Amino acid sequence: MKAVWKVMAAIRYIQAINKRAKGQKGLTLVELLIVLLFISLIVALVSTIFLSSSRTSEDVIDMTRSQIDARLALYRMSKDIREAGSFSIADAGHISFLSNIDADEDYEEVDYYLQSEEGYYLLVRTVDGGSQTTVISHLVNNDIFKYFLDINTPENGIETPLSSEDMDSIKLIGLDVSIDQSGTPGPRTMDLDTLIALRNRI
Repeated sequence: MKAVWKVMAAIRYIQAINKRAKGQKGLTLVELLIVLLFISLIVALVSTIFLSSSRTSEDVIDMTRSQIDARLALYRMSKDIREAGSFSIADAGHISFLSNIDADEDYEEVDYYLQSEEGYYLLVRTVDGGSQTTVISHLVNNDIFKYFLDINTPENGIETPLSSEDMDSIKLIGLDVSIDQSGTPGPRTMDLDTLIALRNRI
């Protein structure tokens, strides 16, 4: 709105100069410099507004893309974990279990674990100790796995790492991720969570 008022003021000023200049041969150098100054200010203001809008749009697109990627990753993890047979590691930032992920006769050892990366975390997946695949990046929390032995388990699950006895009794696993492109928690941090019921244990 301020930009519109400034443009109108500049137009009125130029019209006033034109009226005065009708009986004269031309504009004075001072008047010409003032007009150029007004035009420069208007161009600078419009450019600032445009750049700010452009940055905001890019941020929204990045956040939306990250949210879609994270939801797809949680869906894939849920599918792997739901079929888990037995667990060898059950910690807040690392889970390892046997699961028949390719629907053949053999169970594969699936690992999901965190790696520190320049102030934030990557969630990595491996199958049978093979190559690493980054599942989610820009995580700002390192307690993404929660374990529940039954529906009466406290809201935050049982204390980790779990003992062998507790691992045999897991019935539900909670996934809780916080993602921020800046690498630190803030107003734009995106929180996603889900609760997975183990098919072989319920």
